[in-house]
Amino acid sequence: MLMKCVSTYLAGPIDVKKFQECKDWRNQIGKNLADMGIYAMNPLGNGGGDRISPELRQRLHNANILGDIDTIRDIVSNIIMPPDLDMVAGCSFLTLWIPEDNGYEICGSYGEITLARFLNKPVYIVTERKIKPCQLPNWAVGCSTEIFFSWEGYLNYVEKRWTVKPQLKELEEKIKSKDWLSKLKDEHKWKTI
Repeated sequence: MLMKCVSTYLAGPIDVKKFQECKDWRNQIGKNLADMGIYAMNPLGNGGGDRISPELRQRLHNANILGDIDTIRDIVSNIIMPPDLDMVAGCSFLTLWIPEDNGYEICGSYGEITLARFLNKPVYIVTERKIKPCQLPNWAVGCSTEIFFSWEGYLNYVEKRWTVKPQLKELEEKIKSKDWLSKLKDEHKWKTI
């Protein structure tokens, strides 16, 4: 039987001013998840590489400064959005990091969690923001399945929810054995009547 690999899409801010920080958390969480056997889909390119060239980012930045809506629309709708939304559609669950509010809007992430919710995929939010009063956007809360206030809490939950238990692995090994029925009969000392 072919088993589908468990995977998550890593949504969250991609702020040009804090670009390395945006790459670093994805790479670290990706490594933690890989240790559990979970594949992390990274919009900045798996392995930490950026799939969008610095020249294209600069072109997008300049278009923003100039208010060049046609160029912004062309780059975002034709280059940035399609692979990201394909990753959301293909993942098992979505992970969204929402840091403290620094004035940077993460609207792409809200579109991604909306798609995940529409496709009935679990959405796990990890945040530094307060709940009382709630500093998370209502839309994000509505799309969420669980909200965590630390990466440790998130990783513990994901490990329990999405990884194969050691007992199941042991059972799978027994089943893979060519003579599993004989072993089962021996273990239970079945007798024929």
